[in-house]
Amino acid sequence: MTATYELHYFKFHGKGLIPRMVLALGGFTWSIKLVKFVLAEFGAIYRYLGRKVGIMGQTEHEMALVEQFCSSWEELYEVLFPLVGGWKHLLSPEQYEKSLRQELYEVIKPIVMKHEEALAKNKTGFYVGDKMTVADFHAAVSMPLLNHGGDLFTKEEMPNLFSLHDKVMAIEVLKSEYDRYLLN
Repeated sequence: MTATYELHYFKFHGKGLIPRMVLALGGFTWSIKLVKFVLAEFGAIYRYLGRKVGIMGQTEHEMALVEQFCSSWEELYEVLFPLVGGWKHLLSPEQYEKSLRQELYEVIKPIVMKHEEALAKNKTGFYVGDKMTVADFHAAVSMPLLNHGGDLFTKEEMPNLFSLHDKVMAIEVLKSEYDRYLLN
C-alpha cells in the first residue's frame, strides 16, 4: 500500500528540500502538510521518512554515522543562515562581506574538509556503506549552498564531495526536486 504524505511548510523552501527529496526517491505521493500525525522540524521529518525508504543506514553503526554527518551539515546551516538572513541587514556591505568570508573560511570550510576526508576514507563514494543515504543528500544540497561565490570549494580540492553531488543529481527524481526549488 502506497503512503500519501502532506507536508505543511512555509512559503519559502529552505530546509524542506531534503524531506521532499526523500519522498521523491521513495516514490511516495505527497503534497505540501503528514496524514496520520503531525511531525515538525525538517530533521525529524527526513529521518522518519528516511527510515521508511531505507536510506538511514543498514546497521546501527551506519545509522549512527548517518546521524553524525547529517547533524554536522545542519550545524553548518546554523552558522550560515543567521549570517545571510540577519547580519546582511545590520552591517555595511563591506562589513558583511568580511564577516561572511571569515565565517566561511574559518568555520565552515574546515568542517566541510572533514566531510571530504570521510568520503575519501570510505572509498565507495558515499558517506557510509555502499549505498546512498540521507547524509549524501545533505552534502549534495549543501555544497552549492555553502559555496559562496563559487570559490570556497573547488573540484580539485574536494573531488569526493563534488562527485557525490553529481551522483545524487544523476537520479532524476532527486534532480527534479532540487531544480524545482533551486537554492543557489
